[in-house]
Amino acid sequence: MKLKIGFFIFLLLSGFALKAQQGKIWDLQSCINYALENNIQVKQSDLNRIQSAVALKGAKMSRLPSLNASTNYNLSTGRSINPFSNVIENDDIQSQRYNLNSSMTLFNYSAINNTIKRGVVDLEVSEYNLENTKNQTTLSIITFFTNVLLNEEQMKNARFNLETTQIRLDQVEKQAAAGAVNRQELLQARQQLALDEFNLINSENAFELAKLSLQQAMQLPVTGDFAIQVPELSDPEVNVLLEKPSTIYQTALAEQPDIKSAEANVKSARLGVKISEAGLYPSITVSAGLATSYSSIAPPSIPRDGTDNITIAVPVGVVPSTGETVLASQDVPAEFDDLTYVRQLDFNQNSFVGLNLNIPIFNGLSARNNLQNARINQQRAELNAENAKNQLRQNIEQAYLDAVAAGKSYQSSKKQVEALTESLKNADQRNALGAITPIEYNQIRNDYNRAKTDEIRNKYDYIFKLKILDFYQGKNLSF
Repeated sequence: MKLKIGFFIFLLLSGFALKAQQGKIWDLQSCINYALENNIQVKQSDLNRIQSAVALKGAKMSRLPSLNASTNYNLSTGRSINPFSNVIENDDIQSQRYNLNSSMTLFNYSAINNTIKRGVVDLEVSEYNLENTKNQTTLSIITFFTNVLLNEEQMKNARFNLETTQIRLDQVEKQAAAGAVNRQELLQARQQLALDEFNLINSENAFELAKLSLQQAMQLPVTGDFAIQVPELSDPEVNVLLEKPSTIYQTALAEQPDIKSAEANVKSARLGVKISEAGLYPSITVSAGLATSYSSIAPPSIPRDGTDNITIAVPVGVVPSTGETVLASQDVPAEFDDLTYVRQLDFNQNSFVGLNLNIPIFNGLSARNNLQNARINQQRAELNAENAKNQLRQNIEQAYLDAVAAGKSYQSSKKQVEALTESLKNADQRNALGAITPIEYNQIRNDYNRAKTDEIRNKYDYIFKLKILDFYQGKNLSF
């Protein structure tokens, strides 16, 4: 019954959480935050970071002595060695042994120290990789968010065009009823309305698809009432002075986590070489241990520690002629203790301390092969770092040219809209006077609509291209 109630409460709370998300207006930062909390790649990168931290902790602990305890129980039949007396016995023997061992490395050509240093560097690598994954996720969300803004603007423009065409059609229908225009002009106006309705449907579909892509990128369950907060975006300056690619590249080298990760991997590989070199040199370890044992056929008692000896007469024979017992003097302990299980473990204790020297002479060239592989890994890491820098430089050069081209396209489309706006105003005035045919008017208006659509698309494309350059410079990516 309690389980059913708990499950019901869970479903109720989940429903409240879902409704809260459904009614939320998502701005760019909230979209980014949600994506960073739920993105699978981000979570995997964070697990890698945690794993690197655990590995570093283990490397640091290798400096400390090891301590291990063990015990074993044996049942022997027939001839076997009595663990208590080390004498061969022909009997059933139950025995148990306890061991406590410790060891510590005193010298191994700094292998432990270099392993710790590499663990620190590897942790830095995982942190840089996590930061890079977050950056890529953020950039992806900005891309989808910008696409939603673009499609929403185009949908609004298409809806405005449809409303304007509807007003125009109403006027033409009134004129046709009064005989002021012919049927062909009326059909042309209706055709324009159908075309604008089609464009609006396409823009609405594109808008919904853009929202779907954004929600999927955020790992957010798709809902029908997902809404974003449109930021206040002023028209970007088309003549803004952009930083040169070389300047952006130098900034990116110090800011981009993927470059930091590649350079840290080189450090890790170099430390890997030093660790492998330690396999060619001797190592010294110190070890110590404590052990005790129990045997089921041990004597029932043993002399008490510290007891004095007493002299007793022990019969050693008999005189045949008289039958008199011959006695001899023998010193024996005055007191004995029962040899219980615990007393036997205390009695059988032994310990040792040892110093071990291991000198590698020949091991199938495994140590030298490991060293050679470590040097190859170092060269590979250096090449990867160089390749990452070259790729970064090429990406920045491409992003710079893209931003310049996008600015020119936006400037051109903006001028075209300004020119066509004047043409449309003139067409509106001529239309009010009946001095222009519907075909001519629709042509001018369609040209304006296409130019306005291009301006909207080029505007957001230019804004996004500028954000790409900001990303390489480590600037804030929010609108």
